[in-house]
Amino acid sequence: AALSKNLEDMIKTVPPELRLAILQRIHKLETENKELKHVIEKTKGKLITLDSIKDNPAQMRFYTGFVNYGTFMALFDYLEPKAAQMRYWRGGQVSAKQTKNYTSQKDNKLSKLDEFFMVMMRLLVEDISKRFGISVAEFSKIFITWINLLYHELTTLCQFTSKEKSQESLPNQFKNFPHTRVIIDCTELFIQRPSSLEARRQTFSNYKHHNTFTFLIGISPNGAIIYVSRAWGGRASDKHITRNSDFMSHIESGDGVMADRGFDLKAEMTPLGAQLIIPAFKGSFIRRSHAKQESF
Repeated sequence: AALSKNLEDMIKTVPPELRLAILQRIHKLETENKELKHVIEKTKGKLITLDSIKDNPAQMRFYTGFVNYGTFMALFDYLEPKAAQMRYWRGGQVSAKQTKNYTSQKDNKLSKLDEFFMVMMRLLVEDISKRFGISVAEFSKIFITWINLLYHELTTLCQFTSKEKSQESLPNQFKNFPHTRVIIDCTELFIQRPSSLEARRQTFSNYKHHNTFTFLIGISPNGAIIYVSRAWGGRASDKHITRNSDFMSHIESGDGVMADRGFDLKAEMTPLGAQLIIPAFKGSFIRRSHAKQESF
């Protein structure tokens, strides 16, 4: 390849005995540069970036859990101003009032959008770190920082709707249950088997035959998630979780709480002036709580 004018002029000032060695070195570097460009072009299509999957809803859902790019960006646009003020986690355990484990400074190796995308990707930590060219420790710091931000910001989006709003948006399918304010059920997430025998016992789900965390979920009649309990070990029954979470504090007189037969909560609802609604189910019915030990 032709050398630049400035480089040619510089080489002319070098002693003749060194000139050949310099030219050979330049030629070698140019060859290596071409090979590197070839490798980059060859692997570019295999890299997972937001741009490479944003137009494919199936891949967006697989890698991030979002139904499409628009939903992903809507949440990021909401978080971006707050993310600009984030203090990055530096490891260890610290209370909410302490700040020694945070730092406001961070090298801008990745954009905020790339960081958010990386955190949302549901892959192994080692794999994500390698894909984004950072260490596992750096990824962990970013991940914890963003998860804390998501927790604080999204908690306010999950709130019980008022009775008035609930009635205004009540779907026609609930015409036989006009006082329904919330539909509840429990869901379980698989976790790794704990090393502690006590933790293993508390998290083992007889229903899933696996160690799990269980959450009580409440949705409004129009499908919005309005309540999520703290995590319980998979051994806890639906009834125990509902009784011992703060769910009941949201229930008011006149409310209708729809559930299935695993939630025997009539005794708890009656003093509140609320109604437990258990619709009829077609076919055979096996409740998860029937498969679990009521040992609490």
